[in-house]
Amino acid sequence: MNSLSQAQQGPLRELSRERGGWRWRAVYHRDYHSPAFTALLTDPDASLLRATTIYKDDAIATVWGIGLDGRRLVIKRHNPRGPWFALRHWGKPSRAARAWQNGWELLGCELPTPTPAAFIEETRWGLPGRCYLLTEAVPGPHARAFFAADADAGETTSAARRIARLLRGLWAAGFVHNDLKDTNVILTPEGPHLIDLDALREYPPGRWARYRRRRDRARFLQNWRHQPALRRLFDELLPD
Repeated sequence: MNSLSQAQQGPLRELSRERGGWRWRAVYHRDYHSPAFTALLTDPDASLLRATTIYKDDAIATVWGIGLDGRRLVIKRHNPRGPWFALRHWGKPSRAARAWQNGWELLGCELPTPTPAAFIEETRWGLPGRCYLLTEAVPGPHARAFFAADADAGETTSAARRIARLLRGLWAAGFVHNDLKDTNVILTPEGPHLIDLDALREYPPGRWARYRRRRDRARFLQNWRHQPALRRLFDELLPD
């Protein structure tokens, strides 16, 4: 994947600490700099006590929303998955760092996703520990909730067309999301936004890229297996 320059991401700041084999660092956009934001980076778990919303809390990730400095932020903590996972990811960028980079990649291609604010990662002798991604919150339901509601046919078709346009743009730019659950598409008043980008990859044109896109498409269509009319609509809007 082509790395965005610091100029494209905007002015960045970094905090770091090291002790023995343990390393902690936080990278954030300078526009967010404040004493309160620095305190949040230093101990993000403390903000759970004042979360306005908890979106998810399981063994894989904990996601919550807070208000800070007049902004609404979403914090996603990727929870450690055990020693085997850590060994397989030794020396690699954390999931939060990948999601941060991928967010800027999509925004650089004018593909909507919540603006990345910061990421935090811990390692011990190169083995990944906790990591966090902070993004701007975007208003609106995810696609599962939207299409489960009693929207009229016109609203349903319009929303499906906007989502299909976003996905076609994603694939045309060479990206594959690799986790196209219906909950990873947020329908905002400005249009759909993609979230959960740590598995997103960019592939050069060729047979492998086509294969990965077909898998992405199939995973997205699987979301609507219990809504056959909606599945047929997306099947038409997303030609294989």
